[in-house]
Amino acid sequence: MAGEQMSVSQLLDDLAIKILVVEPGDLSAVGDLLEVAEQLLDNADVKGTAVLEKIVTAFKKVLEASIMGELSDSPENYDRLGQSVSMMQEVSRGAAGDGQAVCKLFKEIGYEIDPAEFGLEVSDAQDGGDGSWDDVDPDEIDTRFLADPELLTAFIEEAVEHLDSVESSILELEKSPGDSEVINSIFRSFHTVKGIASCTDLDRISNLAHATENLLEEVRNNRMVMDQAATDVVLAVCDRLERMVENVQEVFEKGLDCYKSYQVDDLVARVETVMAGQVTAPPTDEPPPVPEVAQAEAPAPAPVQAKVDLGSGDLPDFMQDADLVAGFIAEAFEHLEAIEVNVLDLEQAPDDMEIINNIFRPFHTVKGVSGFLNLTTINKLAHSTENLLDDVRNNKLTMSADIIDVVLGVGDYLRSMVQNLSDMLEHGPGAHKEFDISDWVRKVELLQAGGSLDGDAPSPSPEEPPPLAPAESPPVTEAVPVAPVVEPSVDPPPQPAPAKAAVPSPPTAKRAAPPKQKIGASIKVDVEKLDGLVNAVGELVIMQAMVQQNPLITAMSDPKLNKDFGQLSRITTELQKTAMSMRMVPIRQTFQKMTRLVRDLSKKSGKLVDLVMEGEETEIDRNMVDSIYDPLVHMMRNSVDHGVQKAAEREAVGKPGKGTVKLAAYHKGGNIIIEIHDDGQGLNTEKIRSKAIERGLMTATDNISDHEVNNLIFLPGFSTADQITDVSGRGVGMDVVKKGVDKLRGKCELISTPGEGTQFLMRLPLTLAIIDGIIVRVGQERYIIPTIAIQESMRPRAEHYNTVQGQGETLMVRDSLIPIIRLYHVFDVENSCTDITSGIVVVIENEGRHRALLVDELLGKQEVVIKSLGGYLKDIKGLAGGTILGDGRVGLILDLAGLIGASEAMGHPQLGHARGGVAGDAGMEGKEEVEA
Repeated sequence: MAGEQMSVSQLLDDLAIKILVVEPGDLSAVGDLLEVAEQLLDNADVKGTAVLEKIVTAFKKVLEASIMGELSDSPENYDRLGQSVSMMQEVSRGAAGDGQAVCKLFKEIGYEIDPAEFGLEVSDAQDGGDGSWDDVDPDEIDTRFLADPELLTAFIEEAVEHLDSVESSILELEKSPGDSEVINSIFRSFHTVKGIASCTDLDRISNLAHATENLLEEVRNNRMVMDQAATDVVLAVCDRLERMVENVQEVFEKGLDCYKSYQVDDLVARVETVMAGQVTAPPTDEPPPVPEVAQAEAPAPAPVQAKVDLGSGDLPDFMQDADLVAGFIAEAFEHLEAIEVNVLDLEQAPDDMEIINNIFRPFHTVKGVSGFLNLTTINKLAHSTENLLDDVRNNKLTMSADIIDVVLGVGDYLRSMVQNLSDMLEHGPGAHKEFDISDWVRKVELLQAGGSLDGDAPSPSPEEPPPLAPAESPPVTEAVPVAPVVEPSVDPPPQPAPAKAAVPSPPTAKRAAPPKQKIGASIKVDVEKLDGLVNAVGELVIMQAMVQQNPLITAMSDPKLNKDFGQLSRITTELQKTAMSMRMVPIRQTFQKMTRLVRDLSKKSGKLVDLVMEGEETEIDRNMVDSIYDPLVHMMRNSVDHGVQKAAEREAVGKPGKGTVKLAAYHKGGNIIIEIHDDGQGLNTEKIRSKAIERGLMTATDNISDHEVNNLIFLPGFSTADQITDVSGRGVGMDVVKKGVDKLRGKCELISTPGEGTQFLMRLPLTLAIIDGIIVRVGQERYIIPTIAIQESMRPRAEHYNTVQGQGETLMVRDSLIPIIRLYHVFDVENSCTDITSGIVVVIENEGRHRALLVDELLGKQEVVIKSLGGYLKDIKGLAGGTILGDGRVGLILDLAGLIGASEAMGHPQLGHARGGVAGDAGMEGKEEVEA
């Protein structure tokens, strides 16, 4: 390039940095972006690249529209503009440019690009290249899935969990392609998503999951292999389903304006193509399938079907996902209880449509979930009753005493059937009972036809199921294929008739009975109620301590009273631990998301990376789960992008071509440690030092340890990357990590060994509601120092005290000079100990920095309930919060990072009565240094 004109690469780098710091409403920053965009459009290289010129032009027009108020000036739109800059950088480096992605991105911003400019059809651009979504008229949206909020909520929760599980299992399957247990796990997840989506009336999700389930069924039956094409299409289905489920949740929470009509035909066709390319004839040693006509005509198998039809299709399928059935049992009991309560209310107000809807929805839910679990008898009875109630809802029938009696009777009968399922899971197949629903179905159909139950025969007692009907008149159940049904259990139920016992079973079809399972009772509790309970227990602990330390109580020397208080203290402590444990969840789900991230990043960067995970069962406060996700993502990106080298580079230094990233979680010292370790090249400390000198963060003569230099990467905007990629290099990620961990009252630790790798540790508290600390006294004030940061405490000796030019007062501790912080000086506390040899020093460590805190007295160790200071006190440096102590006074919890910063800003105190702390005169000119 001639003259002083910047290159395209330099301009795009400048644009990438500027877009990161722009804030909504900052017209000056938007003007800077506009100026860079204009320079790009004037650049000859940009004019010679049609795709790049079109993206830059769209970028410039969006900025102009934002300035004029025609487009939303929102953080989300600036994030999307940042993505468009990444696209520009890819094109400038020689990539072809994805026109579909460009059109979709700017459409989300609110700016339409003509797809024809990229040689696309309109439908292609709308589809986004991934079959994403089309705009739809709100009046054309099928809103049936919103009819049952409880069922929809359950669907969203379970679908997210199963899709996360599928993703991690698929990646595990890449390492062990023949692992049938993993394949079965993936199959069951899609089977579950299909079933719940179907009964929630989310047909497209159900259809896509069903198509994938068929593919996995072929793999399970060894008619296909799980090759790369099959793996890729299953992962693509997962991605599409995740977006569809997210949109369902968004519509549920925010309304139909958020609805997106996702397409699935393209992926269904792709699944079928993969199947068509692999499906082969079954092995010759397998018995041929029984023709359907033969099944219908064969008289012998019919009794066997009646024997093993547990209301669940065939027995093996029913037993293979006991956890899912257990969940159905728990929810079914809740729904049946709700039906009974609402029916009794309906007798008082037969025309109350809201009550009728409240009865209809539980039957609809039981019908749907039992249907995809193949609980055919339960499904048919619930479906029949649902139809009856639907006629009442649509005013085709009038609610009558007969209908109320039938609904109550069906509810009782369904409860007996569900209880029998519970018995079978707990005691095995021998607990199975047959249920004849024909009488109830006939009554329902009679009422639907407008008839009456007068003179009708009494219904069978639900406690004593009727005997099986004769073979020529079987119970009303859905037909089940005979071949798999004849598989007996090891412990089959007793045969009700000799003819049924005479039917032989093929020995090759024999399976072991599933293990017996105890059904634990469980309930769903709103998170706000749970948090309220935790807060109330915290208040109880505080009040118990206040009562116990009341001067009137302490003055009494009654042994029984002391014993009772000891017992009360043990009970409140146990109650507090139990309440806190209710908020703990395994970290597994968060870790599993990292598996997909590492896989995609390694493929994108052309590296071979193996992720090893440990401690997935480690439990963490549910309020932390979302907060640690972003720090984890940034650290995993850094490990793959910066840490692990490419295969050729690794082999050149004697390492295996495939790198390893270890992600582990464990409890240690009352904290949760999350460890990320890669066996890459480690940090380039000298490069970090040079960058810090270049930015004026330090000078070449500063005596700063390598550990402190390495931790400079946590500073905002600090990066040593030579070029910005769409994975990392902008100097934003580590700052996000630091802020995220600090927000959780945790600490970061970075250990790097050149040539061997980097270890990153996140040390987090077990819970955000309670902190373990040492209570200290300074004057008349009480402070709590988090025990996580305390290394030791001592009464200093005069010969260990001295001053150092530029560092102020220091104390020699184990051959190291540690700066002293006088808490009375920082917080302007009166009547405190000023003589260093008369006080107590607590040595603390924060982010590699050691300080000696001078206090008057150590009062003891205690777990305290954290209270937010709020108001004018929330921004005081050095304070993280407060708590109420046993004597009713407020104790302040120290924020050690802020305390160190505030102390350094204030300078060195004068001896004796140096005041002017955070709340007073922070300037304090002319401070004197004191010699030993």
